[in-house]
Amino acid sequence: DTVRLPSCGCNSHERARALSAMLWTLVLALIKVNIVDSKTLDNRLVGAPRVTCGPDAIRVRGESEDVFEGQIFIKNQRRSPDCFVVYSEEENSTTPEFSLPLSRLSSCGIDIRRNPTHGLELFSVFVFAFHPSFVTAGDRAFAVHCLFQQEQITVSARFDFISEIVPKAIVGVTYSQPKVNFTIVQGRVPNGAKLANQVSVGEPLMLVWALDDTSKLYGLRMLDCTAETHDGRGMSIIRDGCSIDTTLISDIRYSDDHRRAFADAIAFKFPDLSDVWFRCIVRFCIRRSDHLLLTGKSEEHLCDTTSKCSANTRRFRRSAGVSHSDESVIVVTGRLTVDGDDVVYSHAAQVSTNETSTVCLAKNTVALGSAISATVCISTLLTIGSLIYSKVKLTPNHS
Repeated sequence: DTVRLPSCGCNSHERARALSAMLWTLVLALIKVNIVDSKTLDNRLVGAPRVTCGPDAIRVRGESEDVFEGQIFIKNQRRSPDCFVVYSEEENSTTPEFSLPLSRLSSCGIDIRRNPTHGLELFSVFVFAFHPSFVTAGDRAFAVHCLFQQEQITVSARFDFISEIVPKAIVGVTYSQPKVNFTIVQGRVPNGAKLANQVSVGEPLMLVWALDDTSKLYGLRMLDCTAETHDGRGMSIIRDGCSIDTTLISDIRYSDDHRRAFADAIAFKFPDLSDVWFRCIVRFCIRRSDHLLLTGKSEEHLCDTTSKCSANTRRFRRSAGVSHSDESVIVVTGRLTVDGDDVVYSHAAQVSTNETSTVCLAKNTVALGSAISATVCISTLLTIGSLIYSKVKLTPNHS
């Protein structure tokens, strides 16, 4: 392109000076752009990023030598919403961080596998790119492994550098074990209902089991429940999530997120005892997602959304037990005080010895008794009459 200088009354020397000034301005601008670009591309991470697994997200946090101007994204998911974060120079940050909610694991293509130790392993590759739009030679990629062990619920994280760089650090974190709260409430509404600490026989109740943490990874599954006395005597009321006697307690049902389980019941008690102990075995299950992959295991560890309880299987469930050797199984207990003796014996205690006893019989019973009595009387009279007649008849012959 031809650069035309505006015409003026300047001599050739002044024109040369103006042209020289414009060239120097252009050179300085190019140098400034080059400096800015080199500042971005020459940046690098300090050490290995730090990872946090759970309870509600996977967080990767790095530290850069200079202000981070670039992006963090999951490999092959740069165009997917919620699977990347972009940092600009104006944010003036040297600690870029990317947080991936556990609810977005499937949409961001996270591999989820169950390992032989009954744990859950999450694998993904996080990329730190030092340009907001392009991939450059200084970008770093890290393979992140999060292992959730269901027995101890211990989460460990390990970094593997993608490329020829040797890993320099192992990062570990601990995730507290989910706990199950067991409550018994009055009525048929679980939320806001009064706790059933002391009730009467026959009152409607609801048994509620709920996880107390905020993890979006686990749910719960009810296995067995027994009603027991303080010395361990009792009976089974729930087997593999299904009621053994529906007159006492209903089948287990679950909330949509499998974080709570419910069962309707009526208050009952053992003879001569007021306290009833409920002992229930609960298993942690893995909530289903679109991209969940299981290796070497069946789907028995997934949260099941369909009920398997039916009248045809209840007879089998009375004698068939469930193996509780799984490491994800825990036991929860609850106590209920049921008052029933005062109601049963109160009238009997008020009966006076001077009162006349009255026996009430049904009409059919009275009629049948009367007929039998009449038949017996007639038969007796006929027999006596026959004997007298025979004796009188034989008396003259002997004379």
